[in-house]
Amino acid sequence: TLRAGVREDALATLDAIEARALEDEEVVCALGNAATDAALLALVNARDGDEDVRERAGDVYAMCVKRCPSGAAFPAYGLVQTGKFVACAVGSLALPTALRLRLPRHDRFPSVSAMVWHSSIALGRYLFRPEVRAWVQAFGRARGRETSALEIGGGAMVAGLAFSCSFPDEGWDVVLSDVDDNAVVNARYNIEKQKKIQPAFNTKTRSAIVDWNADDDSDSDSDSDSPSLAFETFDIILGADVVHEEPHSHGVIRALTKYLDPNGVALIVNPAPASRGGADTFRQLLNDDTRWNATTTRITNSIIRVGIEDETEDVPLDFYVIQKHGAATE
Repeated sequence: TLRAGVREDALATLDAIEARALEDEEVVCALGNAATDAALLALVNARDGDEDVRERAGDVYAMCVKRCPSGAAFPAYGLVQTGKFVACAVGSLALPTALRLRLPRHDRFPSVSAMVWHSSIALGRYLFRPEVRAWVQAFGRARGRETSALEIGGGAMVAGLAFSCSFPDEGWDVVLSDVDDNAVVNARYNIEKQKKIQPAFNTKTRSAIVDWNADDDSDSDSDSDSPSLAFETFDIILGADVVHEEPHSHGVIRALTKYLDPNGVALIVNPAPASRGGADTFRQLLNDDTRWNATTTRITNSIIRVGIEDETEDVPLDFYVIQKHGAATE
């Protein structure tokens, strides 16, 4: 309890508030929910209060404003701003792994980036299969250089985070991307969380804004001082439920054209055409364009699909393996 008349108690409490908020930005929302924003202001404005306490309370208040999660507000003005958290079982029997994620907040309307799509869980589980892990490891070694993976249209970034858990120390540079800035900022939070809670996690994982409809190379990390993705290509591109409207089919093709290395591989899981708009067009574009060598397989493996109907939705899923024509790994 903050007691402005007891200097030692007040300073110790303020130190504890700052330490917890710096450790986890969600603490800022919890403080607002508990009306701590009003208590801090009362300390700052206490005319007969201790000067050190008033100054320290002001510093903590300013820190909370700065650390407040995207989509939330501090001061909270009495609003309850509880975040939404999920656990996604993406591992295998040999390597059981559950991602514990915060979903992006949005101010007014729900967004597709604030949901966990079953395609992303299926792709995440696929990345933990022993034969897939062996292939990715061999593929990376064969490159003879630093290797990179990009998730496009990631939303909650389940597939990309699963990749970073499955390949924590294989020399991969992993980028999780979306056009939604809230999703990209939220991914940074989840990346830091996985570093703390997962037995193994790729520390070279970052998030970036990627707009596959952009005409220029203006894609950049959500921090202004972070490196741009301009002219960068990736050895593996991941995508989950990236085509769910007609324009997305052309957008994903543009992203693959721009970001897939000439000898790279794209792994995409998407609901079947009957369940998603644009999916049939996407398949036709891959089949009709001689630039692409693509195979499509319906996912029927019960280990990959088990529990998905409980976690998200249950629709037929297609798995795409896509390379540029003439790739060395065809």
